[in-house]
Amino acid sequence: MPKALCGKWYNTEFIDNLPEGIDPCGENGEFHTLVTSASCFKGSLSIKAEQIESGERFHHLRYKAKIGERTL
Repeated sequence: MPKALCGKWYNTEFIDNLPEGIDPCGENGEFHTLVTSASCFKGSLSIKAEQIESGERFHHLRYKAKIGERTL
């Protein structure tokens, strides 16, 4: 996956910009998602992107997170 896709919201635009051969559900481990708010949560996560770390095959976006009020 291109480094430029790190930290992007999972929406139609993200799916439309996936490279050929990348599963849109990330079923082959191409990417992971993070849920920041849901009705079953006691609160929500407020996240701030910190830095992208790159390895031989993968890129990881590090975040700082805080627990906040429920937003749903």
